[in-house]
This record gives sequence, structure tokens and C-alpha cells, in this order.
Amino acid sequence: MAVYARDKVDRWSGQTTGVSGKVQQLAPQELVLITQRKSLVHFLNLVRGAHPHNPQRQQYTCQKQLEKDYQTDRVTAAGNGWQAVTKAVMSESSGLTGGYLLPQDYSDALLEVIAEESFIYPRATVIPMFSADLQAPRLDVETAPTAAGICPFFGGVNFLWGLEDAAVETEPTFRMGSFHAWDLLGYCTVSNQWLQDAGAIQPTTESPRPAASPLLMAEHYLLRMFGRASALTAEWAFLNGAGAAQQMPLGIVRAPGTFAAARAGANLIAVADVANMAARLLPYSWMNAIWACSPTALAQIQQIASYSINQYHEVEQEPRVRRPRPCGVLSSLPLFVTDKLPTLGNRGDLVLFDPSLYIIAQRMEVVVDVSPDDLFRNNQTVYRIWLRLDGKPMTSGTITLQDTTTVVAPYVVLAV
Repeated sequence: MAVYARDKVDRWSGQTTGVSGKVQQLAPQELVLITQRKSLVHFLNLVRGAHPHNPQRQQYTCQKQLEKDYQTDRVTAAGNGWQAVTKAVMSESSGLTGGYLLPQDYSDALLEVIAEESFIYPRATVIPMFSADLQAPRLDVETAPTAAGICPFFGGVNFLWGLEDAAVETEPTFRMGSFHAWDLLGYCTVSNQWLQDAGAIQPTTESPRPAASPLLMAEHYLLRMFGRASALTAEWAFLNGAGAAQQMPLGIVRAPGTFAAARAGANLIAVADVANMAARLLPYSWMNAIWACSPTALAQIQQIASYSINQYHEVEQEPRVRRPRPCGVLSSLPLFVTDKLPTLGNRGDLVLFDPSLYIIAQRMEVVVDVSPDDLFRNNQTVYRIWLRLDGKPMTSGTITLQDTTTVVAPYVVLAV
């Protein structure tokens, strides 16, 4: 009896070894192919023979082997047989099931369009965020100097001249800037027929792309549309946003650090208004400052003597870089026309600001999620756009110069 039992064990061990060898011979590519086709039948039958005389052990072995190889807990058994189990196909709607494999070309393409369509984003100071909140210390430039001759730009540090005198202790003061990553979301549903029939993208001088680009013409169109929509929404917030109260960036027009220059006449923009605004600009900001106005204000600005339509040259643009162009020059600085500013006669119909002193804290690049699964029955694909960032002026108040009386700011708007 013992000999018979030992023989049964030997034969069982041989079968197990043979099956184990077959399993090991399966290449990783074959397993991936089986997974993508939602078929585990071949693998189930292969492992099922490991314990032909012990159904319970057979089920346990199959279950654990499948869970190990496919890293899932979705393998279940019913009675002495196996249920029809399928593993979810890899999709782009979730990072864990393949979403992280989306080509970087999507994100790059959208950021490229945002930079093209925005006149603030390419000129602003963009800093990365590695969590939902960011604390950024900076020098205190808003506190007025206590005496004439003390420069406010270094946190109150004051050096003194002398001859063989002992040094006087001086320390800078700091302020803390806080940023929170707000969500900018949008999605679009398109038909799969339209995506397939649009054809391949053809590189152009305006939008050059390598021949091996994975983008189709339809996807290229969608990405440019999404990029333009993101740029418009983000730039509107950079100019008019209410800040944390409405879970969005803080705009220049509403910021407490913006200087509001008095208007000479209601619903008018006069030479005196331009001169007054220019006089209130932070001296340091003349290197990078720009003007922006509402289309409804342009007609009056073009009649101002200091306005020139032919003096500005786009020396900052690189070849093949498409960006909004200024319509002219006002007090030697470029003037941009944008519909994101209030109409003529309202606060902010004309602004003068230094975009390099506007901080954009970017939590992550643009995320493009593509899911053909949500509307699979309708033969449609869903594109979702997700951008997380915050923005606000660097200074939280106006700046008093070292004469202790002159008040300036990097952001100046024309008041009502």
C-alpha cells in the first residue's frame, strides 16, 4: 500500500513538474497578449492539470498563481469549477491600467499651444509644486522704509558708510507666499469614426512635428482646441481671478498689491491717464513691463500722442514660435489687446504690469486622459483635460520707495 501511494505521489510530482515547466516557458509577451485579449482560458487549462486528484488544491493553486502573475484579486471559483473570469483590458482612463503610458506628446502639445496663445504665461515666473500646497518665502518689500535712504527691495537691509567705524547690525525681513493647486478641468466626447477618418497630421511651418508623431489630424485639432481653451481660461484668471475665495488664481486687476491710478474723465482714456500710470510703475519693472487693454479701449489709446504702431519689433520671438503680437507701443512698452479685460470705463480696461513678477505655481503639466471605455456602447471616446496650478502677484501690497513718500507697484490699473 505504501508503494502504491509513493507511486501516486511520484506520478503527481512529475505532472506538476511538467506543467510548471510549461508555465515557465510562457514568454512575458505571450502573457501580455493573453491579458489584452481578455482570455485566461489557455492559462487556466494549463495550471488546472497540476493537481488532477485534488480539486480544492487545484483551485487554490490556480487562483494564487493567477493573482501573482496578473497582480489582481479578481480570480474567483464557484464550487469545484471555475467561473468565467476575464481580466480588464488595459485602458487609458486609469493610470494603474495603462493611463501612465499615454504619450508625453499630448502634454507637450497642449503646453505648447498654451504658450502660443498666452501673452502672460511665457513671461511669468513659473515654479513647480510638488504637493497641493506650496509655501514660498520672499523678502519683505512692502513695509515702508523707516528713514530716507533705506532701500525697500532687500527686506530693510541698510548699509552705512564710514571710516574705521564698527559695523551696525542689519537684518532682512521676510514674508511668506502661499499657493494652492486649483483644478482646471474640462472634457469632450467625440465619435471614433471621426477620429479614424480625419487622417494623419501633416507637418507645417506653423506647427512642425516629426513624421513619426502618433497624433492624428483629429487629435491634433482637439489638442489645439483644448490648449486654446485652457490658455483663455487660465489667462482670464491671471488678470481677473478672485483668488482662494473662488478656488482660482488671484488676478492682477483685483490683487491688493495693485496700484489703482485715478482716471482723468469718466469712460475716457487720456494722455494724463497713461502718464499717471507710467509714473506709478516700479522702476525695476520697466525692463519687463507690458501694457494690456480691452478692445473697447483701443480706439482712444490709438489717438494718444505717445502711442506708436510701428516702433515695436518682436526681437524676443524665436523662429517658428507663434505668440500673440502687440498692436503697438505705449510709452516705449508693448501694448497687447485682449478681451479678458473689462470694457471701457471700468477698473482694469487698461493695465500696466510686470509679468515676470507674477508667479504661476504649477502642480503638474497638462494631463490628457483618453478613455474609449466610458461610452464604449456608443462608439465614442472621451478626452479629459486636467491642469492644476495657482497664480498670484509676487507682492501683496504697494511699495514705498526710499524717499518714504513715493508709492509704486509692479502692477498698475486704471481705476473707474
